[in-house]
Amino acid sequence: MLSPKGNLFLKQILEKTMSWQERSKGQDWDCADKLLQKALERCKDTLSSSDDSGEKNAALLSGILVRGLQDATQLFRLVSTEGWGEDTSKIEDAWKNLCDAQERLSYVSTFINLTNLTWLIGHLNAIDAEFMRALGPGIYNSPEILIKKALCSVCGQNIKGCDHIPGHLYNGVLCAGIAQEIEPKSVSIVKYPKDRRCRIWPWRSTGENQYRVILMTTFRLDDFLDEPQKRRPNDV
Repeated sequence: MLSPKGNLFLKQILEKTMSWQERSKGQDWDCADKLLQKALERCKDTLSSSDDSGEKNAALLSGILVRGLQDATQLFRLVSTEGWGEDTSKIEDAWKNLCDAQERLSYVSTFINLTNLTWLIGHLNAIDAEFMRALGPGIYNSPEILIKKALCSVCGQNIKGCDHIPGHLYNGVLCAGIAQEIEPKSVSIVKYPKDRRCRIWPWRSTGENQYRVILMTTFRLDDFLDEPQKRRPNDV
């Protein structure tokens, strides 16, 4: 999946994560944000300019990792503010940041060793445990949706018939099924959801047994690719 150039790129990004971790430990959030933004721009630059497939895979994987660190930075900044646990909007934002960070780091950890980020992972687990202590395990919406057809994000063909494997990287593209024909079937309330972002919060009640809820989200591991790339001073 990675070439020698890809391994070198990944090594350099992982070195940046150590600098981010030190800034985060010192709660220097602005500096931490700047480090990550520069790293993310480098990942996007490499994805658009490299002709090495392994390096492009490393750039995408690194971008997902950096995006996860951005989620974590937002979370840590938020929970460091006084009284955040008494503000329901901040609680919901923190929960989303936590879920996003954990999902991205979990994905990246299947490809690379993240032992150098043990402080980060431990801190995320501690915040998750604090949610459990303060609010319990929660209940969640879980929609049932029939996907009649899905196209492969790599080749554009029906994902059931192509050779690409969902979750794998191909020349800087994350393989996933792009739903084309869907049919909503039902919504269940469950304890163990596929998407923990669909949590039902008790303060969202609008009446007897009625709640304003999130039925599903549009989260993507590589959503940073949707953002416009920042122009650098020497760009033409």
